[in-house]
Amino acid sequence: MTGFFKIFKRIPTFIWLSVLSGICIGTSYIPFNGWALLFSYIPLWIAALKLYQANQSYKKIFFAGWMTQFILTLIGFNWIYYMAIEFGHLPGPLASATLILYAAAMHIYIPLSLVFGIWIIKRFHIAATHAQFLFLALALALLERAWPSIFEWNLAYTLLWIQFPLYQWADVVGFWGLSTWLLIFQALLGSALVLYQTNKQRSIFSMASILTVIGALSISGAYKGKAWAATDSVVKIGVAQGN
Repeated sequence: MTGFFKIFKRIPTFIWLSVLSGICIGTSYIPFNGWALLFSYIPLWIAALKLYQANQSYKKIFFAGWMTQFILTLIGFNWIYYMAIEFGHLPGPLASATLILYAAAMHIYIPLSLVFGIWIIKRFHIAATHAQFLFLALALALLERAWPSIFEWNLAYTLLWIQFPLYQWADVVGFWGLSTWLLIFQALLGSALVLYQTNKQRSIFSMASILTVIGALSISGAYKGKAWAATDSVVKIGVAQGN
């Protein structure tokens, strides 16, 4: 067992953080219950900022993001394997290869957003921790929206899936807007978490403030839902299918 643990100790911390983010994101999307919607990207952003502070290459930062997107895609899009067999009539090994290739390239915008965000931080000498996290979050929100994909998805869809009342604000900012909100919330919570090492009181205050804002938006969202339910408007939907 000692030798087993030594092998794991040799694995760089940024790899573990990237893997953790991949698992959190992958298990926060449909059909899961969204348990990590407020912190799923934080480990990845911490890994990227640690690499930046250690003056590591963009290649290593990109790899950290690639690991995350590979794992989350394997978890969230494992049905590709079934589709390749059932409708593509591929044998098991080829179906597995299809899923692996899909996972390797589907969400490349995630590592690209890390590289872009770190480049901005480095280019403009941004030193404030909260600003660094926000730039990483906004870079991801921008590329997530612009990236061409067969199946458009973002974390906000899970709000509707789990019936969390924050989704009622979609009529104002859309689900892409809600996804951006979630990323910004994560960035602020991530920076507050890092701050805890040096200023516990301020960190706790920041976390409490962010959670209060989320709570207020959720409560007001619940009231918006009740207001909609009280109207006489009836919407009949036959079939709704994205793309």
